[in-house]
Amino acid sequence: MSRYRAALAVLNTYNPHVTFNDLSDDLFEKVKKHALEKKKLAGSTTNGYFNAYKKVINWARKDHHITKEHEESIFEDIHIKIGKAKTISSPSFRSGNSRMPGPSFKSI
Repeated sequence: MSRYRAALAVLNTYNPHVTFNDLSDDLFEKVKKHALEKKKLAGSTTNGYFNAYKKVINWARKDHHITKEHEESIFEDIHIKIGKAKTISSPSFRSGNSRMPGPSFKSI
């Protein structure tokens, strides 16, 4: 549920008065730009928010708020670039030491 709230917050910071009739590829292209450039969100985060938008729009169609054609036209030209995953390196792994540093246990 938090993903939906966060996605709604980004949409509301762009325009808090959006209605189902306003939904378009142009609107979501602007929301994408707002998320990536103004909010400085990562591509993967923005992509996750757009997955939430897509689900909500699908539910809106199922509840007859918008038509199937309208739903299909909204996201057909929107593409979000996602960067490569960051790797975490540890000096102990780079030197070939596979033992994780941690507490040592002595027998009693």
